[in-house]
Amino acid sequence: MARLHSPLVDRHRTSGYLPYGSVRSSGLSLEVAATRTAAAELERRPLPLLVELEVLFSCLIRKSVTCSDLPEEDALVVTDALHVVVRPRRFDLCATDGALVPFEATDPARLLPRFLFLDFDGDWSGEFSF
Repeated sequence: MARLHSPLVDRHRTSGYLPYGSVRSSGLSLEVAATRTAAAELERRPLPLLVELEVLFSCLIRKSVTCSDLPEEDALVVTDALHVVVRPRRFDLCATDGALVPFEATDPARLLPRFLFLDFDGDWSGEFSF
């Protein structure tokens, strides 16, 4: 696997994150790094972990990572134990109390993050960047 390069990657590497896997979609690559505990938990699970990467466009941009056991047909398969789905969304109004609607990007593949970092300490947590 190729070595990950960026200041964010370097910060995570010094915090114990190691390359876990990668997936390509529409010519772009998502590199996944995980802590040892997260990698061990992924391999122990009977079902793949679904990691939803939400990019919310509104007056400001919000990024969030949610993990679940629910299957997803459109998910990208990083490994048998890890599937990822990217959900670009927006509020229908420039307010946080509006309804969430899908964000119709002219080139949805460009919304694939470059890096995903996963940790497990009894609960899943993650961070992604472009």
